[in-house]
Amino acid sequence: MRSVQHTVADLLRDIRNTRRLPEWIANEPTQLLDLVHAQALEGRAEHACELLVELWPLVPAEVDELVLRRLHECGVFVASVLPTSLLVARACRLGAGVLRHRGLYRLAAAQGMFELAVHRLQDNDPDAIASALLDLAATYRAEGRMHRVIGCLDEALETYGLCDDSVGFARMLNELGGLMIEVDRCDAAVKHLTRAATTYRQLGHVVSAAQAHALLSRAHRLLGNHHAADRALNRALAPVVGVDDATARRLRDVAAGVSRLGPNLP
Repeated sequence: MRSVQHTVADLLRDIRNTRRLPEWIANEPTQLLDLVHAQALEGRAEHACELLVELWPLVPAEVDELVLRRLHECGVFVASVLPTSLLVARACRLGAGVLRHRGLYRLAAAQGMFELAVHRLQDNDPDAIASALLDLAATYRAEGRMHRVIGCLDEALETYGLCDDSVGFARMLNELGGLMIEVDRCDAAVKHLTRAATTYRQLGHVVSAAQAHALLSRAHRLLGNHHAADRALNRALAPVVGVDDATARRLRDVAAGVSRLGPNLP
């Protein structure tokens, strides 16, 4: 059995050399929590967090759930000691992804909220806040809690608005518009997508505006507003037809509901 006195520095060296989860962690996961606590009490919480950043990507798919829960508890503890650490945010993002993949949605959401808390306290990077919100939204989506997904995107939109980040604001409007179509709130989708298209045009982002118009066409079509849908589709295709046929096809697919372009795709 590995002693708690085994230092994080030794562990990090072993992990980086072998690129696998040490057997003693899989067999006695509670010892890892003891080690993290001891490191934090000795003023070495950053080293414990660095260990989590290395460990999460190495967790095998078949590992016992207890190991995942102990890793989660380690992350919670370190986050409470280092509430503004970007390394904590990184560890929490990695942890959320693993826990989400294993279906431990409550734990994944907790990791996501700790990551978000770090970026809120930093309060200087709207993209980081939005990225954390979108990752948290992915957990809620996997859990089927669509109202929570909407809440995350709403907050991301508000964050960009408060920072006067027009590009981020338009991107979130586009995301929200697509989400509103998905949850059958097409009236709201029309409002969001109209604003997104207008903002993108003002910024000179022609292809992004075309994407918004394609989604807008879909929303109008679902509402039975076929003339408005045709107009929106024509506006989507105008800058790309005869210039980029592949993009034109994808925009038609989006308008028809065959596929959905993300806001950052060309």
